Amino acid sequence: MPSPLVLRGLELLLVLAAIAGAVDVWWQTGTFERRLSADAKRRRRLLSLSQMNPPSVDALREAWLDEQRHGLDQMLARRADGLPPAATPQTEGSAMDQSAGFCWTEPIQTTRLMARPFRDGDEAFLLDLLSRPEVVRWLYEPVQTAADIAASMAARRRRTQLRAPGDGLQLLLCDTPEGRPVGHVSLHWLEGPHLQGEVGFIVHPDFQGRGYATEGAELMLAIGFGAVGLHRIVGRLEARNAASARVLEHLGMRREAHLQENEWVKGEWQDEVVYALLDREWAGRREPAPPSRPSRPTGGGAG
Repeated sequence: MPSPLVLRGLELLLVLAAIAGAVDVWWQTGTFERRLSADAKRRRRLLSLSQMNPPSVDALREAWLDEQRHGLDQMLARRADGLPPAATPQTEGSAMDQSAGFCWTEPIQTTRLMARPFRDGDEAFLLDLLSRPEVVRWLYEPVQTAADIAASMAARRRRTQLRAPGDGLQLLLCDTPEGRPVGHVSLHWLEGPHLQGEVGFIVHPDFQGRGYATEGAELMLAIGFGAVGLHRIVGRLEARNAASARVLEHLGMRREAHLQENEWVKGEWQDEVVYALLDREWAGRREPAPPSRPSRPTGGGAG
């Protein structure tokens, strides 16, 4: 039978173990709650950034950088606590919580342009733009009629949010202060869990060579990377669409692929070129300046 001294030693060990367990639970609970509080504050701040009028490309870039720093701090904290790595930022804790997303119903001002959702009365401009063979030459759609434009307006007016994969944002570009429509830009959140997007743009021939496509597409990149938290944005175009290729290159996008005769479009086999940009590449560069010379003919990146 154990001596009283041994029994007292065992009792003391049990008490110390209980105290250590209670302290560990208290510490882990407090750490978890602190992280939850930090995440909630971060999401509220990013949501307020996405609702600025006008939003700042620089502010969205800084929000992205802050998000990455937060992700690194969280990873180091989990390692210090002996916990396994959390899910990557691409699936957990992206720059904008997917339940909040990005939704815009008011005009967005860039340096020289106003980007706004489509509304009644825009049909005339779209018909003038998309009924031109040289504009739709490298798009999937044929020359558009008044009936085609009318049938597409309801869908265009709904493209004001990026809350989940499959959503799309499409905005009309207007020059200021006149407010004349000059083209439109789009960003599509691609299906799947990989936080991929696709940017598109079209500029009216009367307004080409002024850098409007670059300026409008740069806004889409800022929204996609800085507000929504996409990891990669691509631009796809027909290989002969040199004007759109110059725009994507001016945005700093990298030419990644040339797919030969991969699509049958408008009665011919067409090549497709793919450009891409990663979130960290976007955050690490300055906003591009408008091109110094005209770029014709017109075209659309992703339409």
